[in-house]
Amino acid sequence: TMSNREAVDALLAMYEEYKVLHRKEAELVTQLAKAKITGEDSRQLGRDYLEAKHAVQTISDAMTFSNPIVWMLYKFEAYRDETQPIANAHDFRLHCSKPDYICTKRFTFLNQELAKRNQPTLLDRSAYPDNMSLQDVASGTAIIEMTNDSGITAAWDEYEYHHDESGTVAKWMNFSPAS
Repeated sequence: TMSNREAVDALLAMYEEYKVLHRKEAELVTQLAKAKITGEDSRQLGRDYLEAKHAVQTISDAMTFSNPIVWMLYKFEAYRDETQPIANAHDFRLHCSKPDYICTKRFTFLNQELAKRNQPTLLDRSAYPDNMSLQDVASGTAIIEMTNDSGITAAWDEYEYHHDESGTVAKWMNFSPAS
C-alpha cells in the first residue's frame, strides 16, 4: 500500500498533467470559436477539443484521495503556487465552503466524524486557528486517529470511490450531510 507521501506525490504529478491538458482544452475552445467566426472547417478542431475534454475528465476522475490526510496535504502542496493558495486553516475553510462542491462534502464528512468523537471540528477557530498551517491541521492527532479508524476509512472510501448506476465516476455524489 502507498504511503501518504507517495500518494500525494502521485496526485501532484497528475495535477501537473491535468493543468497541461486543461490549457490545451482552453486553447482548442478559442481556436474552435475563431474557426467558426471565420467560416473555416472546424471538424478536426472539434474532434481535438472533445478528445482534450475527455482527457481532462479522465484524469480528474482518476484523482482520488485515499484518506483525509492525503487530501489536505495535496491541497496544501498543489495550490501553493496558485493564485489562491490553501496554506492554512482559514484558506481551507474558505475552499471547502462552496455549496455542492466536492471538497465541501469531504469537509462536512470530516466535521461530522470529529463531532461524533467529541473532538473540535475544523470550523473551531480555537482548535484550528485561521493561521494554522494546513500541514499542521492534517498531522493533528484527531485527523490521524480518524484516518486510522477502519469504520471511518470505509465510509470515506464509499464516497471517494463511488460510481453511479451506469458505472460513471461519481465521487461524493452519494454523500448527504447528516442534519
